[in-house]
Amino acid sequence: MTRYLAGLALVLSVFATGTAVAQEQPQGLSFGLAAGVSNSLYVGDEDDTSVFPLLSYQGQGFSVGFDGLTVDMIDRGGMRVQGRLAPRFTALEDPDAAALQGLDRDITVDAGFSLAYDISPQATVNATFLQEITGEHDGRELTVDVRHQLMLGQLPLGLSAGLTWQSEDLAGYLYGVRPSEATGTRPAYRPDAAVIPFVGVSTAFPITDSAAIFATAQASFLDDTITDSPIVDEDRLYSANIGIQFNF
Repeated sequence: MTRYLAGLALVLSVFATGTAVAQEQPQGLSFGLAAGVSNSLYVGDEDDTSVFPLLSYQGQGFSVGFDGLTVDMIDRGGMRVQGRLAPRFTALEDPDAAALQGLDRDITVDAGFSLAYDISPQATVNATFLQEITGEHDGRELTVDVRHQLMLGQLPLGLSAGLTWQSEDLAGYLYGVRPSEATGTRPAYRPDAAVIPFVGVSTAFPITDSAAIFATAQASFLDDTITDSPIVDEDRLYSANIGIQFNF
């Protein structure tokens, strides 16, 4: 459950208004079904293949779904600003792997804002800042990326590249080992703030007036302060999803 929810942000971002050429999101209820594959960064945690539902509602100036709540604040001159409230999921919530026993992280909630600015009809610079508000770790995260839309024949294609900065508190919550969690084979570890580059590709094309097929793929490249953790077993993360979404 946690693993597929953590990937919803990538899936749902296909339908977000990313550039000036993107279509405005229709108001109403959307639901769908997606299948995804991803690897896990944690020691002993198996790679994941799953099928999961999608559900969201786009209202007048707001949207709500599995990935949280967004509220439109500014939309003028090629610039859009939204307030955000988003859950943060982690595979360390009641992990199954023997190497991760004794570790337990809760689902937390972040609040913040996102900004999108069109630098051309096909390209947008995006920034999202989030602050944890549930009192678990007080961590912060800033993501900056550039998205470019192009046509590959009749197929619309979205390309993205960016960086995610995670504060020391957030990195410690996600990748660290507290002294109380240390064992003979798992030393205590507190990472520094982390920077994670990523690249992605996505597409979505209509099959009827109210339905679209989509696909996404993303690769993230983990900072040394993450890969040095005794509970981390990967230096890259990969994910891919394909599915269908209906709008009403």
